[in-house]
Amino acid sequence: MLDRREFVVALCATGLLSACQSGPPKPSSVVLNFAGGKGTNPGPDGSDRPVTVMIYRLRSTGKFNSADYFALTQTIFGHWLSKLVLFGFTWALLHHMLGGLRHLLWDTGHGFKLTTVEWLARLNIALSILLTLALWIGVYLMRGTL
Repeated sequence: MLDRREFVVALCATGLLSACQSGPPKPSSVVLNFAGGKGTNPGPDGSDRPVTVMIYRLRSTGKFNSADYFALTQTIFGHWLSKLVLFGFTWALLHHMLGGLRHLLWDTGHGFKLTTVEWLARLNIALSILLTLALWIGVYLMRGTL
C-alpha cells in the first residue's frame, strides 16, 4: 500500500520521466489508473479524504518548443532576493559542515570542557561566515559578476 508521500513521489517521477522524451510529443492517448486504499490520504481526524489529480494538456507545442529556459533561469536566479536566499543556503551548508567537524572532534573524546565548547561554537559561526564570504567573493572574481 502506498502512503501519500510515496504516491506523490511516484507521480512526480512519472512526470519527470515523461518530460525526458526526445523530439516533439506524438499524439497519443494516456490512460491513468489510480487505486487508493484506506489511509491513502488521511485527514486531520484520520478519516479518508479524496485525492485530486489535475492533468494539463498544452493547446499547442509552439510556445513550449520556442521557450528560452536559460533566459528564464537567469531572470529568476539573477534577482537580488534569489541571490540573498542562495547566500543564506551557502552559509547554512558551511555552518552545518563545520558543526559536523566539531562533532567529529567530540567523537574522539576531546573538547568537552565548557570553555572549549563555547570557543568551538564561536569559531564555528565565525568560520562559516568567513568561508561563505570567501566563497562568494571567489565566485565573483572568477565570473566577474554575481
